[in-house]
Amino acid sequence: EIGDMPANLQAKLLRTLERREVDRLGGRMPIPVNVRIIAATNQDLPELITKKAFREDLYYRLNVASIHVPPLRDRPEDLPLLAAHFLRGLNIRLGIHLTGISKDAMEVLLNRDWPGNVRELLNILERAAIVSAGGILTADAVKIASRRFLNALADEEDETECISLMETLYELEKRLIVSALEKSGGVQAKAAKILGLSPKNLWKKMRKHSLND
Repeated sequence: EIGDMPANLQAKLLRTLERREVDRLGGRMPIPVNVRIIAATNQDLPELITKKAFREDLYYRLNVASIHVPPLRDRPEDLPLLAAHFLRGLNIRLGIHLTGISKDAMEVLLNRDWPGNVRELLNILERAAIVSAGGILTADAVKIASRRFLNALADEEDETECISLMETLYELEKRLIVSALEKSGGVQAKAAKILGLSPKNLWKKMRKHSLND
């Protein structure tokens, strides 16, 4: 976020762009660089310039070519591509194997307003992915992982302190399993299919949550 860059870093970046060199910490000789800066912001930089919060000379140095990207709510056609891209990254980072997003789950995503834009999409997908652990990302996982659900969960618990991430994920996973078991009439093989898990993995998770007693 270039608009949040402190004034001292703005000056250093401008110097680097103008001189095309950097000084290594502890080094004696400047190091030549040949780079192109791609910066992003959701702020009004000209307005920040008038408020002396952003350097005008840096703005014109960076603003050689600009691309306006509409908010996510105005380009729903990009959602499937973005979601697929994020899931590939989450599979690698979290060590899971999500094979895709169900049609119902995509409908849930398409019906959101996305006030947090792409960052909100990634946040929700990551929460849902951690709970799902693999298979197809379901609508239940997406709903439960949404911010509204987490806020409602905090209200239900009537706690004055924030619920920790691990406590929240534990509760989300348990609710997903209970929901799948209810939909499958208690048949674990069907519940595992709904959740995109192997029967063995479902059994382990049920045991963790004391649901197989």
